[in-house]
Amino acid sequence: MSETAFGPNRRAPWGSGQGTCGLPGRCDTRRRDKGPYVRTWVTVDLGAIRSNLERIRERSGGRPVLGVVKADAYGHGAGRVGRFLQAGGCERLAVATTIEALALRDAGLRVPVHVLASVPAPDFAHVTGEDFVFTVGSAEEVRALAAAARASGSREMVHLEVDTGMGRSGCRPADARSLVRIILSEKALVLEGAMTHFPSADDPEDPEGPELARRQVADLERVGRMMEEEGVACPVLHAANSAGVAFIESSHLSFVRPGGSLYGLSSGPETAATLGVEAALAWNAVVVQLRDFSAGQSIGYGRAFIARREMRVATVAVGYGDGYARSYGPGGSVLIRGARAPIVGRVSMDSITVDVSAIPGVALGDETVLLGQSGPDSIPAEELAARAGTSPYEVTCRITRRVPRFYRGA
Repeated sequence: MSETAFGPNRRAPWGSGQGTCGLPGRCDTRRRDKGPYVRTWVTVDLGAIRSNLERIRERSGGRPVLGVVKADAYGHGAGRVGRFLQAGGCERLAVATTIEALALRDAGLRVPVHVLASVPAPDFAHVTGEDFVFTVGSAEEVRALAAAARASGSREMVHLEVDTGMGRSGCRPADARSLVRIILSEKALVLEGAMTHFPSADDPEDPEGPELARRQVADLERVGRMMEEEGVACPVLHAANSAGVAFIESSHLSFVRPGGSLYGLSSGPETAATLGVEAALAWNAVVVQLRDFSAGQSIGYGRAFIARREMRVATVAVGYGDGYARSYGPGGSVLIRGARAPIVGRVSMDSITVDVSAIPGVALGDETVLLGQSGPDSIPAEELAARAGTSPYEVTCRITRRVPRFYRGA
């Protein structure tokens, strides 16, 4: 026997939030009588983000906050979250790319926006005059930005990136003075400060990480004193990512630069708990089919699962096309009616199958919790990350644009 529920039988369940489908055109989610029918959706609790911002401020002694909203605010929706952070007094925002920075401007954001990653030289011509703060770590970047600024008649704010141990980008401390002098020689540029980044301030696999982070702070402060010697008055210095906010008090400096902790995600096993932040994102999908299987029948691609007994199996409308990775499947589960339903078979592009034999009353249209709370149990991003051998940040960043985001708590 099988039962099937298709999309038109399912209305949006979240009440009065706002959202977008992420596809060309915009879902009319403001009119609930004509709103979209959905198969899987994300709900973002802006109240949790507000609370997390307050906890971060407290932990950093009231420092200004540079809120990191790159990668679509770690999958939470950069435009909506950015506007909320701006309205809540977040002093600056940060992204990784110029496309992300321009998207914030298009979304109405007017606070200074830092571009943290290196910018390809041709891009500078398209992004000058937007009140962006560019991160530079080489003479080539400086000269390319200065040329674009001169051509557009603008003056661009820059921060020097100093590689004190990350080994990814930026200049080495020994080369910082010569680069500072090059920046100061360019009249189209304004040098405001310098930054660095921690590779392992909360990584349990690197017990020397916290001590390295403290040495990195000391190196950055030496660069700051050198900048003052070269004529930069009161240079702005920043280093504290989420781990720095939680564990490296000396890194709080001019302002702090939290990313995942704004959204209640933990970069290390103790970071979120130490900061007292809470997860802001919940992810749900609906049961669209129920089927009974006999022993010996297979489920899913590759016949990777063979039923060993009679089973009741629910098909849930989410898959790796939505960002629910195949690696979440083996040994994984979802929550239905407050109980764990083990995943059986491989995760498909658009669906997963789960064993609901031990859960009474499962029906078509039931809400399935992929991330979040259901009854006494919960599935945090850290659990999915452990299944996939990755970071909780990647879990939320993976959620694709075809999954609508809806917001509450504003």
